[in-house]
Amino acid sequence: MPTTESSVPPILARVTGCAPAPMGWRLLALLLDYVLCWAATMLIVTRLVLPQDIPNWMDVVQHQSDTMMTEVQKASEQNRMPDLVLEPDIEPVLTDALETFFFVYLVYFTGSELALQGSTLGKRVFRLRTVQWTGNSPPHLAETLARGLIKSASLVWWWPFLVVNALPLFLPRRRRAFHDYVARTMVTGDPPPPPPTHEPVLAHDDF
Repeated sequence: MPTTESSVPPILARVTGCAPAPMGWRLLALLLDYVLCWAATMLIVTRLVLPQDIPNWMDVVQHQSDTMMTEVQKASEQNRMPDLVLEPDIEPVLTDALETFFFVYLVYFTGSELALQGSTLGKRVFRLRTVQWTGNSPPHLAETLARGLIKSASLVWWWPFLVVNALPLFLPRRRRAFHDYVARTMVTGDPPPPPPTHEPVLAHDDF
């Protein structure tokens, strides 16, 4: 009996409607998204937010940098660990920057996955998309918003939370981050294109 070629490639072998995306491609897609968001946010922070809220922010950052470099040099000469302390003037600068980063990341991840049916620019490059865990459909607004909130918070606010969010990715077979468990989603490969429809060949008498 002849074997028929499966319409689902190995990367999409059935698990719960589809298979999890390979770890490497998913991390590369996230890295690309992160770089794009970081570059856009830096422009927003340095050209719009900080000049409006803290006009002398560049002097504050420079003074903080000089203070830290001086402390590092003294600690090196005294053979001890440097005591790096943030000055009060730098705190509003960091707060504005972090809040802007969080807002831009949230808008990017939520908006792009809604507009691109579960994809982002990074996922599009590596042919990945987010789907519901119980099927092969793009996540709804609430699910996409939950993913975006947790992912943005883990990338911006607190690095231990980033570790906690990413740790489940290393579990075998599932390959779901913490935000996927909360939103009941998973990341998989793009579905294969539908097979071409063959039009019936017309005989010469039909012309």
